[in-house]
Amino acid sequence: MDERVEGNLAGWDLRAEAHTSGTSLYDVDGFRAGGSSLRPFEVEALGDVRGRRLLHLMCHFGLDTLSWARLGLR
Repeated sequence: MDERVEGNLAGWDLRAEAHTSGTSLYDVDGFRAGGSSLRPFEVEALGDVRGRRLLHLMCHFGLDTLSWARLGLR
């Protein structure tokens, strides 16, 4: 395998550890308990979003999009 490809794969493997290592990088339990993954400045920037539509690019694995949906975005 090309060494650039090997380096790229190794980099992704390192990043993947953040999702499987049991760290608190993502507060999934807090979200399940009714919390939000959004930061206050994000919510303040958009204001009242009830009934509005949003295409949320770069959401990663869904917590942010689900948090927006809880605030009324479709």
